[in-house]
Amino acid sequence: MVKRYPGKDHTSRACEYGNLVYFSAVSAPEQTSLYEQTAAILREYDSMFAELGLKKSAIVNAFVMLDTQDTEGFVHAWKQWVEPDCEPAMTTICGGLEGGRQVQICLWAARTDAIRRVRLPEDAGMLVCYEGVAYFSAQSADGATLTEQTKAVYRRYEALLKENGLRLENILNGNIYCQDITMQDEYEQQWIRWTYPGYKPAGTMVEGRPADRKDLLALGLTFADSPEIADVKRVKPAENCCRYVEYRKTAYFTGHVCLEADAKDLYDHTKGVLRRFCKVFKEEYGLRMDRIISASAYISDIRQAPLFHKAWDEWFTPGTEPACSVIATRLLGDEFQIEHSSLRTNNKKCLPCK
Repeated sequence: MVKRYPGKDHTSRACEYGNLVYFSAVSAPEQTSLYEQTAAILREYDSMFAELGLKKSAIVNAFVMLDTQDTEGFVHAWKQWVEPDCEPAMTTICGGLEGGRQVQICLWAARTDAIRRVRLPEDAGMLVCYEGVAYFSAQSADGATLTEQTKAVYRRYEALLKENGLRLENILNGNIYCQDITMQDEYEQQWIRWTYPGYKPAGTMVEGRPADRKDLLALGLTFADSPEIADVKRVKPAENCCRYVEYRKTAYFTGHVCLEADAKDLYDHTKGVLRRFCKVFKEEYGLRMDRIISASAYISDIRQAPLFHKAWDEWFTPGTEPACSVIATRLLGDEFQIEHSSLRTNNKKCLPCK
């Protein structure tokens, strides 16, 4: 069962399932500097953690979205706040944010202390394992071209998997952030060669600037935490990804865009994506839209965000909204205005779609 904590608008403040609490992205646009916004966000998390009975030492995963690659203010506030030796796996990406926001932070926190943390070499972040799932900090690597950096990232992951008793065949989900989305084909050729046929993950690739200006991509991967090939259900595997991947009653969905030719603005595109997900959930796989735990929405024009929120509010019945993060970025194709990704659901009894 999914437990939802109501938010102020548009989303649940947090959703809890399987001893993991997924928070919606938190921001603090009323503050002026990046440091002050970050500190205010983290104070809000302190308050929510106290209210929900969570420990700051139990953060598993963090997704940080900035509107600048000048990250000093964020890094300073974060290091002051996070508990030593309890850092989460983290992805930090730069893109467009709504109304005065310089940063927003989305955290996942565990209910129990049974967390394995490994500090990765070369200051490459953390590996965090919890309840059978292994989360890596997004990885980047040096190289003169996207192909060189991609191959170096893959070599790093191969070494990290071997060192930590994990297997590439157990990959569940991949989030790929490329500094220039028009270079997708160059990246995807390497991805297809690297991942094993029959063991493709769910995944999403959008344009996102890694925090380090020299990095052309950042790759965040999630695996089943097992030295053996895990019991992972992979649905509609294609050359590069699966439609969705299910493991331990949680489904990881590949991102969807709106394919309706008459969609005009972000409101139409959002409704189109939701209708597409609903069709996939109900008609193809017998899943429920009211069991979505967490969603990420990548939109092409942050100025149209109110249209996204309007469509989102109209779609979900009050009390069924997932946790959600919204960031503006360039998508693959000017005709697309939104891509929804990383939706997770756990129940297979269908409800009517809107």
